[in-house]
Amino acid sequence: MDDQAAVAANDPETARADSIAGELVTETFEYDGGRQVTVYVPTEPP
Repeated sequence: MDDQAAVAANDPETARADSIAGELVTETFEYDGGRQVTVYVPTEPP
C-alpha cells in the first residue's frame, strides 16, 4: 500500500464517500438569485 492509499484508508471522509450508493445532484434555481442546491438521490427508495 502506498502512502496516499494509507492516508485515504484512515480518512473518515473518504470512507464515508466510498459508501454512498446514490448520487449527488446540483441544480441552480433562477428565482432565488441563482442559488445552487445539492441533494442526495439514493439508488432505491427507502
